[in-house]
Amino acid sequence: MISIETNMLEKEMLLGMSKEMKLGLLGDADKAGEHGIVFQMMKILLDAPISEGGISSDEIQEVLGMDKGSSIKSSRYGIKVRN
Repeated sequence: MISIETNMLEKEMLLGMSKEMKLGLLGDADKAGEHGIVFQMMKILLDAPISEGGISSDEIQEVLGMDKGSSIKSSRYGIKVRN
């Protein structure tokens, strides 16, 4: 389980996984109702450049079943979802 206070090793491990594995873990955490983990993973994946293991907001929205009209914005203060 990824703690809310993510350390550098956990971040590097997540970003080093294949895209399919990252999206699978994100979807599984969402289905399990682990919202804290989902938000922590989203922050890591959205803050990182795609070339360094980040994932686009469109792909995250698709996995989480979010409305395409919503927008996800990650900042150092948290993640905001806008409709």
